[in-house]
Amino acid sequence: MPFPNMSCAIVKDLHRGSYQLFSQGTADLVLDACNEYWDGDDIRILTDSDRKRILDFYHRSSLTAHCMGYAYSPLNNALNKDYSDVYIELPAEGYHLFSALKAATSSPRSWDPPCNDGCGRHHSLNRYLSSDSLILPDQEEKLEELYSGTNSCLHQMGNEIFIGMVTMQYQACPDFVQLIEQLDKACIRFVHFSKENELRSRVFSEKMGLESGWNCHISLL
Repeated sequence: MPFPNMSCAIVKDLHRGSYQLFSQGTADLVLDACNEYWDGDDIRILTDSDRKRILDFYHRSSLTAHCMGYAYSPLNNALNKDYSDVYIELPAEGYHLFSALKAATSSPRSWDPPCNDGCGRHHSLNRYLSSDSLILPDQEEKLEELYSGTNSCLHQMGNEIFIGMVTMQYQACPDFVQLIEQLDKACIRFVHFSKENELRSRVFSEKMGLESGWNCHISLL
């Protein structure tokens, strides 16, 4: 299974002037940041059974392909200009923030402006700001404003809408498949070395026309 990861970007709609938060990453982590999902027609609340079906599909697909989850959330207030060129990183111990923020939310989706004073104040946010990627000014007042803005960002990350998943597999170039056939006719054995797991490597080998039996795989991991 891939290492859990998620990256987010805040994008401004040039036509409306509004902001939206877009997230992508492994479906297990993205799903933890969502309270609702888009079913193609409307936004619905994520139930435990929905989460289980999504995770089951993700785990099955990840065995033979790369699977990415996607989510978004409309932002209620304008982005602080101090955050326009800032990269915020959550370390491994910040994984529990999603559940803590969900507990602080009174409803599955709150369209009111995020609470900047009380929500998540007990999390000691200085632990969740990457020291090598976020440069803070020396003024204490400016520091408090950035902490407050970070709280708002984390609040939005825990209240997203799950859009869906995309599975990606390696595809064999037709010219390359013909080359392997010509090598085989010339009694030259083509060997495929892969850094992927056995199942992913086997799927790609079959697309190239190679044998993919139980004894045709040597793991390089």
